[in-house]
Amino acid sequence: TGSTASRLTRREPMLKDVSVNAVGVNKTMLFDDGGRANNFVKKAHNRGLAVHVWMVRDDEVPGNYENVDEELRALFDQGIDGVFTDFPGTAVKFRKGYQLKE
Repeated sequence: TGSTASRLTRREPMLKDVSVNAVGVNKTMLFDDGGRANNFVKKAHNRGLAVHVWMVRDDEVPGNYENVDEELRALFDQGIDGVFTDFPGTAVKFRKGYQLKE
């Protein structure tokens, strides 16, 4: 009982009051074990969900990429809608210059 705000303040989950229009996932969920795209983004988009991935970092580039721009390209080429990062300047600069490869 009580208002939604008071229920949430007491940390009682009220998922019936929540609407979902996006998912935030670890970037590794977008690739299969061989490092190939696995259609996660396409499937999420087909369900009307935006996809934001975490964590993209300038100082922790996965070994299969030479630099963070290469990693960002692999993610945006799949159609992600955004990234969580501790280096927003890098992500914004990349996104402004990004063009999907045809």
